[in-house]
This record gives sequence, structure tokens and C-alpha cells, in this order.
Amino acid sequence: VLAVAYSPDGTLIATGDAVGQVSIFNASDLTSAAVTSGHSGRVNDVAWSPDGLFLASGSSDFYTRIWNSQGTEVNFFLYQNGAITTVAFSHDGTRLATGSSDFTVFIRNLVDEDALPIVLTNDNIVRDIAFTPDDKQIAIAGDDYGVDTWILFADDGTYLGYQAQTLNHDYTVISTEYLPNGETLVTATW
Repeated sequence: VLAVAYSPDGTLIATGDAVGQVSIFNASDLTSAAVTSGHSGRVNDVAWSPDGLFLASGSSDFYTRIWNSQGTEVNFFLYQNGAITTVAFSHDGTRLATGSSDFTVFIRNLVDEDALPIVLTNDNIVRDIAFTPDDKQIAIAGDDYGVDTWILFADDGTYLGYQAQTLNHDYTVISTEYLPNGETLVTATW
């Protein structure tokens, strides 16, 4: 098992494993609720949508797949040219960000499927991504020993795409998360 995530209401647990399966378990008794078979490579990350209705999985097969809570695939994306290393829903559930070994982050609009994804570049493999609670900014952590923060949207929703700052570390940054205040970013390195 390479990835694990609780559903927002705590009733389900999703895992992704080295053989490409995404499994969903009932948290109360750990019985199986669903097992998927859509990925052909290891599943590197799983993330629930804020409403708990959907689960995203990112795999070394270059695919990002979206499942419902019963394990049925409802969508998939193949735009990045590398293994999908991390997935994250925006807090309002309207966007899905995916990081890749091809040094990119794609932010897809889940409400308007015709909208082109926002593409952000990193200096090395992307290991983790996190939205601020208001979904206006995103942090990208990775093998470049840093965390890049991007201001994505203005207060009126206009796309800005401005790289705000870079935090430097001595090692690969494997995890990052904003605290609920939206002003404090926590990072963890190897």
C-alpha cells in the first residue's frame, strides 16, 4: 500500500497499492466496500473530494482516475507525460490538481469539462501539492528541494498564475499542507 486517505466523514478508507488497485474499506469494521482495476501501474496517491462522493487516484501509468464512493470509474485524464505522483481536490471541489514526475502540475476544472487545464511547471519531480483553504493559492513541493507557492486567482476569480515565493530546504520536500488559517504552510522533507 502506497497511499491511504479517509473520506471526509470518516466512514470510508481508500488505499492505493503497488499493483494498481484502489481499494475502499468501511472504516468501522475494515470490510471491503469496493476494489477497482483501472490502473496498470502502481497507485502513488489517493484523495477524496470534499463532499466524499468522489475519489481521485494518481498512478505511475500516467493516468489520473476519478471513482465514485462505490468504486465505479466516472472520469479519467491522461495529459501529463510522467507518473502521477500526487492528487488533490480544491476545498470547494471544483478543481483537481495532479503533480507528476514530468515536473508539471495540472489543475483541471471539474465543473467546466471544456476548460483547458491550468499548467504549472516545477524544477523537478512534484511530490505533493496543497490548496489554501480559499483555493486561491497552491503550494508545490518536490525533488527541487523547495516549495513553490502560486497565487492562482484574484478575489473576483480572475486567473493570475503568479509565482509568489520559493521555500528552500536541504532535501526533497515530500509533503506540504496549509493550516486552516491559510497563512501558515507546513513542509516535511526526507
